[in-house]
Amino acid sequence: MYIDKKSNVNIAFGQDAHPWISQIPELAYSLNGELLVSPPSADPVKVYQDQNHYFFHQLNALKEVSMQLPAMGLQHQQGVNQQQVLDYLTQQKAHFLGYQIVVNTDYSDIFPVVNTMVNNLGDPFTNGFFTLNSKAAERAVLDFYASVWRADWPAQRSGHPDSYWGYVMSMGSTEGNLYAILNARDYLSGNRLVVDQHDHHLVKSTTRNSNPNYYKPIAFFSEDTHYSISKAIHAMNVASFYEVGVELYPHECPLGGEWPRQVPSEQPTQLGQGHLGSGRIDIEKLALLVEFFAKKEHPILIVLNYGTTFKGAYDDIPGVYKALKGIFIKYGLVNREVCFGDNQGEVDIRQGYWIHVDGALGASFMPFINMAMKSGALNQENFAEFGAKFPEFDFNLPYISSIVTSGHKFLGAPTPCGIYMSKQKYLATMNNPQYTGAADSTLAGSRNGFAALTLWSLLGKSGYAQLQSKAIKSLMMAISLHNQMSEIAQMIAKRDGLDIWLHRSEFSLCLVFRRTNAAICFKYSLCEAQEQVKVGSEWVNRHYVHLYCLWDRKNSTLQAFLHDIAQPGAFDVDAEYGIK
Repeated sequence: MYIDKKSNVNIAFGQDAHPWISQIPELAYSLNGELLVSPPSADPVKVYQDQNHYFFHQLNALKEVSMQLPAMGLQHQQGVNQQQVLDYLTQQKAHFLGYQIVVNTDYSDIFPVVNTMVNNLGDPFTNGFFTLNSKAAERAVLDFYASVWRADWPAQRSGHPDSYWGYVMSMGSTEGNLYAILNARDYLSGNRLVVDQHDHHLVKSTTRNSNPNYYKPIAFFSEDTHYSISKAIHAMNVASFYEVGVELYPHECPLGGEWPRQVPSEQPTQLGQGHLGSGRIDIEKLALLVEFFAKKEHPILIVLNYGTTFKGAYDDIPGVYKALKGIFIKYGLVNREVCFGDNQGEVDIRQGYWIHVDGALGASFMPFINMAMKSGALNQENFAEFGAKFPEFDFNLPYISSIVTSGHKFLGAPTPCGIYMSKQKYLATMNNPQYTGAADSTLAGSRNGFAALTLWSLLGKSGYAQLQSKAIKSLMMAISLHNQMSEIAQMIAKRDGLDIWLHRSEFSLCLVFRRTNAAICFKYSLCEAQEQVKVGSEWVNRHYVHLYCLWDRKNSTLQAFLHDIAQPGAFDVDAEYGIK
């Protein structure tokens, strides 16, 4: 594009509001006067404000114009702007309640490491030629979690197919969900695995099954599942039961009527009373859907939740397997023969199902609640939910194929990160680039070595005792806050005739309630979701928000929140409307 330096690009840019074109230095023009960078086609401030009009409180708190980067840089003004950002984040951190993330942490002990680029390139169990890595710390973190998750550890590739394999992720649990779906796809599709490349044990020969469904896995996940699962199955080209059902069996849904997009979650026990369901997957409906596709010889990929995003609910994982085990046996999904690669003589015995656990929050803190309940630290006298059945989830259950958790949620890492864990026998991909000196079986290749160091630092400073204390504190805080909000709910119902729809699932750190006004949502970083509930004989849409109780929350913040929601006008009276 030829733009002469004399062109009239008059859009104001930067805090001084000078025309954008007037701030372009000579070095950005060619010798014949052509502008070598592209100008704005519209005022960025106005465009981004329009796109974020719903979040006007944030726009007012941190001005878009203060963040703009002129071609000449901000020079001395950058320090002032950085202070504005720090002030904004400090303000929001002081009242942060809405997400399942710890935000008040101290990693000053490893700050000097930030001045070094630390890259855990490739597989964590091989150091490789890239020496600026923290793989020793990463392996320590993985072994710690393997023990807590009752896996076979340490990780031993050769001759130990049931020992764990995993890595510390640069992203949160979304990366782990992507990687789980990738491995599940290859395992269930009959692709060659890493173990097959080294220590493959041949069984009797068979020809590739003639049924085209035999190597086409179908994914199942509940309507309370994190959106990253839909993203993952799309990215990894795995079909969901909904996609296949609508395309090939449009009038055959075993639940009756139209195919649901996800497996339905449990309905409330008092249907019609305007209550939310627990957030757990409906096992009976899951079994009906799974059997429909198992009968057609599809391998089965199931994603279960251990702490759903919006309700903090835990799927009954043993209950799911108990309901599906007979189906797996009946339709040949236990120890089935698969022929991988092009050589029809290469045959393996594999399960025809994969069960992945998304434990972004719960898989980090619930093991310590389990310890506390079984060791007596939590008992009938000091824990109101002691009589509830603890939701099992880890590798002590032999049918679990993979687990993922986030490091920035319960643990409190300063950047998004996480832990993916599976078993050696399920590892589907491994490249061997010579220049790295380390095989690469991870999703990203280059990985954030600082993430492993932060988790190593935190776990090293904590140990079981402190982690259990933080877990108990979080859970007790949720129970206490729910009790206090219940009292406020009764007061508001009497004063204003308004139901705030308060909800909390067992063992959950999450409280769900009617959408508040915009100022309260912004102050406490509350996030919003829409749910359908049945009131009498009619279904209605409701806008809810939620908050999470984690160990770093200050009592003063919780008390300020309780005070704010008790005031007239705190809740949105228009948060419910009928379904047309």
